[in-house]
Amino acid sequence: MKETARNRILSRIYGHGKGWVFSAIDFLPDLKRWEIDRFLTDLAKEGKIARILPGLYYYPEYSKLLQKNVAPDVGHVAYALARKYDWKIQSPILSFFTLKYREIPPKAILARLS
Repeated sequence: MKETARNRILSRIYGHGKGWVFSAIDFLPDLKRWEIDRFLTDLAKEGKIARILPGLYYYPEYSKLLQKNVAPDVGHVAYALARKYDWKIQSPILSFFTLKYREIPPKAILARLS
């Protein structure tokens, strides 16, 4: 039996686990865009996923301590936005080393850090 688009989307979401932040781009090119949008909207209405921003969703993580779903990790949101818009995220630490040690070969930098 052929796997439905809805099951493929759910399988990928469940595979990434609780707290995963994603957009429709994470399901391309395996599925048609209209199928993805339709099923993500349906899953959000059913409460299986939550909508953060237009076109950005997450698989809610439940906190036993707080007795409710917690907000998604800010870093996960940033990386989901980066995937969606094809942005590159550079760590501030890497930026610092790039500027400060640009003349020094990478092996020498690693030797200094260890």
